[in-house]
Amino acid sequence: MKPHLVFLIFLFFSFTAFAQKNCGFVPDTIKILNDKNVDLFLQRLKTDKFEICTSKKQIPQHITKILKCLNNGEFSISELNGEYQDSDIIEDENIPSRGLIFLAKNENTLIICYGLSSGPGISSKILLIDYDKKGINDLWVGTTAWTRKLETIEGTFSFVTALIKQNKVFKSNYLYF
Repeated sequence: MKPHLVFLIFLFFSFTAFAQKNCGFVPDTIKILNDKNVDLFLQRLKTDKFEICTSKKQIPQHITKILKCLNNGEFSISELNGEYQDSDIIEDENIPSRGLIFLAKNENTLIICYGLSSGPGISSKILLIDYDKKGINDLWVGTTAWTRKLETIEGTFSFVTALIKQNKVFKSNYLYF
């Protein structure tokens, strides 16, 4: 086989393997990791009215679909206080990988707090989503080792505010939610 043909085949498969999926939303990782978009969410938490939800089924279906797409097809979450994979040892593939702690929404903001096994321990994720009927417009995600205080709007607001001020939101160079 000619070297040019081998190179072209390699190039083609490289582009198709690493091409970004069209999930309907592309997170601005730099903005999220530097908390540039958290103020919008904090303002809404402080002033807006929210419906407190008790079932994962209350997460808008089109939002769940986008979150699954952004996570390579996986965004399983238990019902409120339900069983989930709380360690890195997967004993049952049918148990969700996330454990719902708190869920609230209104017409344009979704708050999802959940536990997620991160190997040797469980971390808590705070996912704040700005959305409409078409999809996700923006999101912020924070990670912490604490789950207390994430079970109310006021508690989530106070907790996120304190974490940002104290720079205690665990950050990495990639988003995983």
